[in-house]
Amino acid sequence: MKKNIKFYVIIVLLLLIIGLTIFGVIYAIKNHNKTDILTIDNMNNKITINSNQLDSISQPITDAPLVYKELPKAKDTITEIDFKTFKKIFQTEGKSILILVKDRCNYCDQFIPTFENTLNYYNIKAYKIDISKISSNASIDMYNYIDYEGTPTTYIINNGKVKHVLSGSVDEDTLKAFIDYFYLRNN
Repeated sequence: MKKNIKFYVIIVLLLLIIGLTIFGVIYAIKNHNKTDILTIDNMNNKITINSNQLDSISQPITDAPLVYKELPKAKDTITEIDFKTFKKIFQTEGKSILILVKDRCNYCDQFIPTFENTLNYYNIKAYKIDISKISSNASIDMYNYIDYEGTPTTYIINNGKVKHVLSGSVDEDTLKAFIDYFYLRNN
C-alpha cells in the first residue's frame, strides 16, 4: 500500500513539474518582447509603444538641394499629394508631416480618422501620399527619399530630411505624443 502511495505522489509531482515547465515556456514566449517598449512623456501622460514602431527604419539621406523656402500649400487638414509634390517637400526648408498610405489597407482606414483628429487638435496640417496611385518608376524613386515596411507610416520631415518615423496604426494619445514631442517641440 505504501509503495502505491509513493508511486502516486511521484506521478503527481512529475505532472506538476511538467505543467510548470510548460507554463514557463508559454509565459516566456508571450512575454519575450516586454523589454522592447518605449515610453514617450507627453505632458505627464506616459504613452507606451513598441520600439519597432518608432524610428526603427533607417531612412535614406537625400541629396536633394533645398531650393524652396515654403512648403507646398496644404489645402485641407490632410492634403493628398502626387509624387512631384512629394519630392518638393524634400527640397523645401521647413518642417512637415507626411503620412504614407495605400488603397485597401485596413490599418490605414482605421488610422486616418485618428490622424485627422490629432491634426485638428493641434491645428496643424499634413500631407498624404497614396503609394497605390503612383507609377512603378516613382515607387522605386521614392526609396531615395523614404523607406517603409508597411502602411500607414507617419514621417516628420525637417529641411528635406526625415527626422522621425512612426510605423503602423496607433491610438490617438500615442499619435498626439509623437506629434507633440517630435513635431511641435522641435526634437
